[in-house]
Amino acid sequence: MKFEHREPIRDQPAHHWIFLAARVFEEYGWHIVSLSATSIVAVSGRNETTSLEAGSNEIILKIYRPGAWFDNQQNAKNKAEELIGRIRMIAADEPYDSAQHIEIYETAEKQRPGAMPMEDERPWPYPQKDFSTTPLLLWINIGVYIFLMVSGAGISEIKTAALMKYGAIHSESVYNGQWWRLVTGIFLHAGYLHLIGNMVGLYIAGIYLEPIIGPIKFALIYFLAGVLSSFICMPWLSGAVGVGASGAILGMFGAFLSLYTVRKSFSVIKPEYFINIGIYVSFIVISGFLNPQINNAAHIAGFVIGALLGLTWAAIYRKKNKPS
Repeated sequence: MKFEHREPIRDQPAHHWIFLAARVFEEYGWHIVSLSATSIVAVSGRNETTSLEAGSNEIILKIYRPGAWFDNQQNAKNKAEELIGRIRMIAADEPYDSAQHIEIYETAEKQRPGAMPMEDERPWPYPQKDFSTTPLLLWINIGVYIFLMVSGAGISEIKTAALMKYGAIHSESVYNGQWWRLVTGIFLHAGYLHLIGNMVGLYIAGIYLEPIIGPIKFALIYFLAGVLSSFICMPWLSGAVGVGASGAILGMFGAFLSLYTVRKSFSVIKPEYFINIGIYVSFIVISGFLNPQINNAAHIAGFVIGALLGLTWAAIYRKKNKPS
């Protein structure tokens, strides 16, 4: 459920409304995810996200409740009116003083950038704002599999000879100079179930991680975790071929969890994130132990590499944004 309300403002500067909204949110016990002179985002205990954005002559208030497809808009409207009324009540008692806001906003913008996006909707798998790399990777992987089927390599399962021909990871071939297989191998899949499982994981990782770190860093983690985990797992291939994006996907989950441990702006992560990630990672790892054809070394290596990349990026970020 999404609700939007536009409140005209003439008596107070827009950024004063943002400041007062922060006080009201804290009064309500909501967790402030991001705060700047022009916007504020907070999450309530009901897993509901509320934001205020400063316009030229108005404040834009948005309320989002995930999964509440049939929720009554009147409830959100009542909440908006209550929130606006409370802010106006405080504003009437406390005249605007520009000096009191300067330091808090400068500090907030340094400490809280890169917050979780307001809307936790599940985006459709096509390129859009804050979600461009994930759909591209999804369609490349699916397109490669369709190409293999059309070329006669198989339908439910792809023939090993075809995988080898089109770039599967093969230890001896890589050691003999065919390093490109470390890249092409992460876009090949041995069967449609293998493809579906990995694309579900990629989609989950994408909707959680890409809006936070951006498409370029997301792509870097995908490729670095995928390529490096493929290289590390080669001794365990024992002459067989290796294919699949699972090392890259586990790398993105590793990056997500490591970033969560070090970034204060990640402090509001909904429980369903960890539940979904935990279920998927557990399924992949357990499958690797039960099925000798699955190389768990790539899964574990990908996860660790992603975690290290996440920690590295967080360290660089902190150094760049360290107050002078």
